[in-house]
Amino acid sequence: MPDDIPSEEIDDIKRIMEGYIGDFTNVDNNISKLVKNSVIKDQQLESYDENTQNLILENRDKALSTGFIAISTMALIIRRFRSAAKLSSLFIQLVNRFVSLITKHVRLFKIESIQFTVSLTPSIVIVFKS
Repeated sequence: MPDDIPSEEIDDIKRIMEGYIGDFTNVDNNISKLVKNSVIKDQQLESYDENTQNLILENRDKALSTGFIAISTMALIIRRFRSAAKLSSLFIQLVNRFVSLITKHVRLFKIESIQFTVSLTPSIVIVFKS
């Protein structure tokens, strides 16, 4: 197992992780505009017109796919390279931002439950309401 990642590559990985965090912020902002900053936790997806529902679900799908890819990729990098531990705090920020976004919009996203495990092989299981 290689010990070190060149510092230039660590900087590149940090920029990529920060980009993922920015993607989550963009999704959050898009949804806030769509629901016109109403009390999000009290809103059901069905309370919006069909076009708005579709846009909300598109943003949900973007957040989920970005989260799955980002968390899996970063966990693999951190696990494979010892020097990648320098990325741990940014990885924690990434996970926190993802979980924060999902839990903030859980009712809009029609999520029944979330199981999130961070370990050597991270696992995210999301059950959607039917």
